[in-house]
Amino acid sequence: MSIISAIYESENGYKLEYKLQGNLLGKPVVFFHGFGSSYSLVEYDLHLLNHYNFYIISINRPGYGRSSLLKRYTLSEFIYVVRELLQFLQIKKVDLIGWSAGGLYAQVFKKLCPDYVNSLSLISSAVPFNTGSAKAVLPFQWRFIRFINMHMSPLARFYFKRISKSLEKNKEKTIDKAIAAMEPEDKKILSSPLFRDNLIKSTEEAYDNDGLAVYYDALAMMENISIDYDNDAKIYIWQGNKDDIWPEKTTLYFKKIYKQSQYMLVENEGHLLIQSKMKDILDKIN
Repeated sequence: MSIISAIYESENGYKLEYKLQGNLLGKPVVFFHGFGSSYSLVEYDLHLLNHYNFYIISINRPGYGRSSLLKRYTLSEFIYVVRELLQFLQIKKVDLIGWSAGGLYAQVFKKLCPDYVNSLSLISSAVPFNTGSAKAVLPFQWRFIRFINMHMSPLARFYFKRISKSLEKNKEKTIDKAIAAMEPEDKKILSSPLFRDNLIKSTEEAYDNDGLAVYYDALAMMENISIDYDNDAKIYIWQGNKDDIWPEKTTLYFKKIYKQSQYMLVENEGHLLIQSKMKDILDKIN
């Protein structure tokens, strides 16, 4: 059992930070992190990974952590770099876990690299921002972010820069303010000192580049790309009924579109159910 953090330099010189956790002779699972937080947020139990014979490949998007900052990129461009990494690691098949905005990246990976995918697990997932009927189920706050990013991007840039400066000035106060606005179910998870520390670290890694990583991440998610809704891979959809970030109606959209998927609505769980229900998530994949 091991934890390895490394940098992969792509063919075009781009540096991609990734972390391997678990038994490296086991079955690989690729994890796509959420928006505004790096891969450091989610804590994996190595004993649990050993039990299921999994190892997790967590990947930081451009500008998050030690990954190179890219001023402009698309969902598709990033996915092809992830594919390069898998080829470098000599991996031919993976299971995918996409949490929050990472669910959008995971879906695009499935569309562009279907031969690599055994299963897709969408956890509290984002829906496509510019794809047909998905726009109709966007929550109000995400419709607003979509409008700002597409039509008033300098304002979005200012907003993320302001968060970055706030973290530099007083990270504890900034994080406490964010936690105060969360649902009680998520606050309970964050009552763990370890997970709170992970939240602070992952938020700092997201906003270290003057907020530019989050800004360009948001722009990348505006890409107008159709999602592949065929049923050639197992699809698991997880949703907390108390999630106020990507609420139930968004994942009901996935339930309708991915007709052969398994849908798990979890009572009394919020947006951070990926942490509290990790055993169940891995059990489904297994």
